[in-house]
Amino acid sequence: LQATRAQLRRGGTIQILMGEVEEEKNPNNGGIMNRRKDVVRPEQMIDMLWFEPALQETAAAEYVVPDAATKALEVLRAHGVQMRPVKNSVRGPAQAIEQFVITANTSTQNFEGHNMRRLEGSWQPAPDATVPAGAWLVPMNQPLARLAFYLLEPTSDDGLANWNLLDDLLQNTKTYPIVRKR
Repeated sequence: LQATRAQLRRGGTIQILMGEVEEEKNPNNGGIMNRRKDVVRPEQMIDMLWFEPALQETAAAEYVVPDAATKALEVLRAHGVQMRPVKNSVRGPAQAIEQFVITANTSTQNFEGHNMRRLEGSWQPAPDATVPAGAWLVPMNQPLARLAFYLLEPTSDDGLANWNLLDDLLQNTKTYPIVRKR
């Protein structure tokens, strides 16, 4: 199992040294800035320096990215993720294809100019699914498998869906456009 979403892990209290500052007028623009003083004082705080999994998923043997997911494919290539094209379409139960059925598709907080997308749902067998010629297979037996997993999983809190790179393929659909093979 690998984490697709993380949350802060709350620990006990720890002592943190806090520095004191004094306000000072910026000589360049007249604005107020804080100048650090050579004074520190200990303060007790809740230890939230670490993350823990909030949601986990098992990686597939391969993910199948449709050729229409051009923005996603560009990002995978830019990161050096290994992919190979599907030359002939493949159909059926022998391939153990799964699709992610979306139960919630929401736009959450605005961050760095993006309304982060959050998908909820579950992977389900898709025995009649066809992997079309022109799609791209992303194998998970490669050096960048963890990165590929984190980018391709629909519930990832920093993946392709979250960063709006699949928005054009997520319009009016109840399934995630990327399927996987077990």
